[in-house]
Amino acid sequence: MNRHSREGFIDDRPMVDVTPERDDKPAERKLRPTPRPEIEPSPAEATEVAAEEEWPITVKLLHRPVKGNKGERLKEVSLREPRAGDINRYGNPIRINQDGDVLIDERKMTYMIAALTGILPPFIEDMDPRDWNSCAYPLRRFFLPDPAVWQAARTISSSTATAWRAGTTSAPRSSLRCRSPTSRCIWRERRSVTACSNRR
Repeated sequence: MNRHSREGFIDDRPMVDVTPERDDKPAERKLRPTPRPEIEPSPAEATEVAAEEEWPITVKLLHRPVKGNKGERLKEVSLREPRAGDINRYGNPIRINQDGDVLIDERKMTYMIAALTGILPPFIEDMDPRDWNSCAYPLRRFFLPDPAVWQAARTISSSTATAWRAGTTSAPRSSLRCRSPTSRCIWRERRSVTACSNRR
């Protein structure tokens, strides 16, 4: 009878050992000195450093000088520290959309740069776009909420919502106001703030 060899199976021939021989003595390794790890500052320390930033901020205009109020050509502008009154007058030039993206409102930022530099808005509008962005981007963080405070507020609101769902605290009155003609609105029973489309 004819014997067929099947693919993937080992023949009856003896296998040859090809592993290298080991020495019984382990090789001595030279230990290299490890470098000290660089420790990044904690968020609290970073906040302190940011608070110590010196004003005014000077931005060099690398692409085209801007015309000053007296007709002079300026190759750098100085931005003073923004205040809440500037937001009240010109609006907040930074907003966050629902996806969490930080967006610049260009018109408001142009007026804010004009206010902080003391240069009239038409001259700011004549800036090279790259120089305008060089002025706008360092200002972004001053018009956003502090993340530490934001996280604390989010923690408080989530713990309140958890207690509210568990029934240990009363629901907000706005969630119980429902314009549904039936007295048994399912959203009223669940005490949902946002789910009921009939709420006032």
